[in-house]
Amino acid sequence: MLKLKSSRILVLSVLLLPCLAGWIWPLSANAAMPNDISGHWAHKHIESMVAQGVIAGYPDGTFRPDNAITRAEFVSMINRSFYFMQKGFVHYSDVGEGDWFYNEVARAQIAGYIKGNPDGTFLPNKEITRQEAAVMLAKALRLDTTSYIPLTFTDARYIPEWSYNAIGAVVKYGCMSGLGDGSFQPTALCSKAQAAVMLDLAREKKAWVITQPGLYGPDSGMATIDSNVVIKAPGVILKNTTIQGCLIYGIGIREDQVTLRNVQVMGPVLHQ
Repeated sequence: MLKLKSSRILVLSVLLLPCLAGWIWPLSANAAMPNDISGHWAHKHIESMVAQGVIAGYPDGTFRPDNAITRAEFVSMINRSFYFMQKGFVHYSDVGEGDWFYNEVARAQIAGYIKGNPDGTFLPNKEITRQEAAVMLAKALRLDTTSYIPLTFTDARYIPEWSYNAIGAVVKYGCMSGLGDGSFQPTALCSKAQAAVMLDLAREKKAWVITQPGLYGPDSGMATIDSNVVIKAPGVILKNTTIQGCLIYGIGIREDQVTLRNVQVMGPVLHQ
């Protein structure tokens, strides 16, 4: 019997494209670690995202974790985090086919977690706020944003209605939290470090993590895992399975300690 965690997100094979606007997106999972994240509060999550090929730094080797992130950069991170790679078209007045972010915005549109502004713009170069990031992430994760979840942040009464339920959903899910002073600060700009943390946490929750040795997979037919698979134990045998995301070997786990029988991995094979 296949041991799985269900997921409602359909993910596709990985296609990593470089960003032409300065902040480099890696072409492989072997990107060098940025030189300015050591000791930073978010360094473990940034390192995880770099190691998994989701993000990388600038050409000068920095990541600039406390800089604000733009809307275009954030949708690029979401697309790579959840393998939203279906191509399409968009008709925002400020998103042209020659822009580096055109395909990223088009993929986000098809994935259903953006819809643009009433005036027909997307504002790709505008820095994204924490509440805007929460709304996009909640939609990308297909979380329930119709239910009211009371928030206990010190500034909860200032969170607008349009973002309140989405913030409640991502907080409940465990991929966003308040700040050190007990507030959420919905209108504050979202930093690159904060974006890396929330998406790394979301990816972890969407992964199927195997922590015990044993046989996994159906005896006949093919099972499909629409998320990452993380193997954290030696002696795992996985068979008759298509992995739509990454196959990740946990810390200290070698490939020769795991047996794959009729396994197809659509994303990259990574080592933590």
